[in-house]
Amino acid sequence: MNLDNINENIVVFIDILGMSNDIRKCDTKEDIRNLVDKVNRLREIFTADYEPWLYMAPFLKSRKFSYFSDCAFLNVPMGRYMSPVFFEEFIAYISIVQAKCVHDGIFLRGGIEFSWLFSEDNTLIGPAAIDTVRLESEALMPIITVGEDFYNTFVSPTVKRNENGKPMRSDYFSDFLIDKNGLYFIDYIKVYCEQDLVVKGIFEKAKWLSIHAKSIEKAYQSAPNDKAKEKYIWLAEYHNLSVDRVIGEDVGFFSKVYCELG
Repeated sequence: MNLDNINENIVVFIDILGMSNDIRKCDTKEDIRNLVDKVNRLREIFTADYEPWLYMAPFLKSRKFSYFSDCAFLNVPMGRYMSPVFFEEFIAYISIVQAKCVHDGIFLRGGIEFSWLFSEDNTLIGPAAIDTVRLESEALMPIITVGEDFYNTFVSPTVKRNENGKPMRSDYFSDFLIDKNGLYFIDYIKVYCEQDLVVKGIFEKAKWLSIHAKSIEKAYQSAPNDKAKEKYIWLAEYHNLSVDRVIGEDVGFFSKVYCELG
């Protein structure tokens, strides 16, 4: 055991929505190959270097990615990277990953947490490795949630308070939304569309949002039951609200998607 492999890490645990059901339905080698192709595409998206400014982010060179069955771990040793700039780049990176996955019909649910972690070869041991699995299980919809330690380390210190100590705003709080269970999750559509080097101008954003809408509609139509459909109905509602926020109701009319049970 190398003690140098114990570091403070941001850990991301993700699950591909519907993948476990697809695995159980595999009957042929062609079915298996399609699943492997999806996993390989997920790996490509997670390990790509992306746009010029993000390519320069030093944490990207130290991230580690491991995959098993329908789940994956990403861990980023922190070291000297704990800074507001790092946090902004990390949230942008995760948002780009999630946006590109949906673009390719890969819907993610997951959790992010911060703790010490022993990482050596394919061995991960640490509180965050446990807590991210719990966060993913609590996330009923296709969202990536953030845990208490991650929030308190990176978000809470930026919160501005009034004279009574009540929170007023945060430099980064607007990058998150809160679900009905009180979980903070990354507002990936908003953050992705704010990356001007990725999506340039309102019409390119409208085009991307239209593709995002079609991916949701396709997944909804192929969902095996109402329980699965509800997840895409929720995602469609989040998408439509995001369209209004990102490009405006008038321009965004043709970038929306409508799904319902029945």
